Amino acid sequence: MPMSNSQVYWVMFSFFVVIQASTVSRRWKLPFLRGPEWFFDVHVGPDFYSGAGRPILRRHRLRLLLPYAVELVALAAILLFGQPVHLLYLMFGVMVLIVGNHVLAMQAARRQARPFEIPGGRREVSSVALSLTTRRLGDYTNRRLEAALAVATLGALAWLAHLRAAAPGETGLDELFGVPILLLYLQAGLLLAKRGLVAWRTPIPLDQAETYMDGREHARRFFLDVCDSIRILLAGALVLWAIRQSAGHPWETNGARAIMLFAWLVSASLWAVWLTRRRNLFLAVAGRTPPVKMPDLAEGDAHSARWVCFLSSHPVLFVKGTRGYALNLASRRTQAGVLYLAGLAALCAWLFVG
Repeated sequence: MPMSNSQVYWVMFSFFVVIQASTVSRRWKLPFLRGPEWFFDVHVGPDFYSGAGRPILRRHRLRLLLPYAVELVALAAILLFGQPVHLLYLMFGVMVLIVGNHVLAMQAARRQARPFEIPGGRREVSSVALSLTTRRLGDYTNRRLEAALAVATLGALAWLAHLRAAAPGETGLDELFGVPILLLYLQAGLLLAKRGLVAWRTPIPLDQAETYMDGREHARRFFLDVCDSIRILLAGALVLWAIRQSAGHPWETNGARAIMLFAWLVSASLWAVWLTRRRNLFLAVAGRTPPVKMPDLAEGDAHSARWVCFLSSHPVLFVKGTRGYALNLASRRTQAGVLYLAGLAALCAWLFVG
């Protein structure tokens, strides 16, 4: 008996929940990355976790669970209105929400723990260096991988165009090319993120500069590899979409649906295993890098904005003011990110509402 579309979506979402469970446990333990005497990069006393640190840790962990509460509400709405296809969009939205919430939660927890920091835990840096070496995206590009992605993407699009030309009245343009356009747009966003990661520059202490440079480079390579791995999955999804569209009626009556689902589950499983091992390697390097107190490049302009500001005199991504950090809309990176998200919102509205 062939699986229905709804059953396929639910199987995929169930696998997504299993992956989520494994990532929650790692985020749960991340504050102890450097050992029991540390809270992230804040050096604390032995009684921190039994005293003042207990509510800080509890609030941090409750905040980590916030995206999953949102996910449950969205899931209830999907069950109520009976639109299982929205599970695919829920998975993507939850991933973005989890990452953003995790970064903000770490910043908030560190800020709350600073008053309890033991002096001397983080070495004060008196002199710093900023690498002026020009990095190019091509230096961090696997040309064979890019060629394979280009062939898979262009081949899938060419096949979809062939299907449209062979039967112009059977399938609408939005139904046939809507999902591929979304997948291509997500790939473009990942390329934009890669460009920002390559250009990423931060100061390092002159003392043990090589150690800190190695740590920065490991972080850069890790996030670039994650971007590329997600691009591989998106390219694979595009190929599977093209195969699905070419299956026609037999897709509904034979084992093609099960084969596609199996291919997706195997790909996602391999990606999850790879990501876990790659992330553990990155965290091991990060844990060995001694924390230091660096000058904050975001400081320098007083402002009272809490969330966003526009300071052309200090065009960095975030600016620190009297009420904390604010997103600086005068930064070109910020503007590019805002435009990209606006385009993504418009594309999703066209696909899901139009």
